[in-house]
Amino acid sequence: MPVLGSAQVLVATIATFCMIGLGFLYRPSRASAIWSIAFVVVLIGSSAESVAVARGIDLLRAGSTGVLLSTTAFVWSGLRAYRGAPSLVAIPSATAIAGAVILPLTLGGPASPGPSACCSDSWACTPPSPWSRPSAAAVRRTRTAPPCPSRPSP
Repeated sequence: MPVLGSAQVLVATIATFCMIGLGFLYRPSRASAIWSIAFVVVLIGSSAESVAVARGIDLLRAGSTGVLLSTTAFVWSGLRAYRGAPSLVAIPSATAIAGAVILPLTLGGPASPGPSACCSDSWACTPPSPWSRPSAAAVRRTRTAPPCPSRPSP
C-alpha cells in the first residue's frame, strides 16, 4: 500500500473516531449524526481507494472516488439540519450511490496505452494521420514487421 494512501486512511480513521466520539456521542443531534455519516463515508471511500491503488483495480478506484465526491453534500445536509431546515439526506445518499455507479461506467480504458509488445517501431503503433503520408522506409518496415494480433495486416 502506498504511503500516501496509508496516511489518508489513518487521518480519515482518526477524524471519524473524533467526530463520533466528541461530536455525536457528546451531543447527539440530527446534524451531528449526518456529519458522522459523512466521516464514515470518507473512511470507507479512502480505504477502498487505497486498496484499489495497491491492487491496481481501476473500477474500484473510480467507484471510491465517486463515493468521496458525495461527502460535501453530507456536510451541506448536516448544516441544513443544524439550522433547523429539512436536512434532505436523500440527496447526499443518492449522490454517493450515483457516484459509485456512474464513475466506473465512464471508465473506458487506459488513457495512454503506449506501444504494444508486437510493434516494431513507433510509426506502426500510431494510427496514420490523414494529412501526412508515411515515408517509403516506414512503409517497408511496416510490411516486414510481424503481424500484430490487435492490428490488421497491411
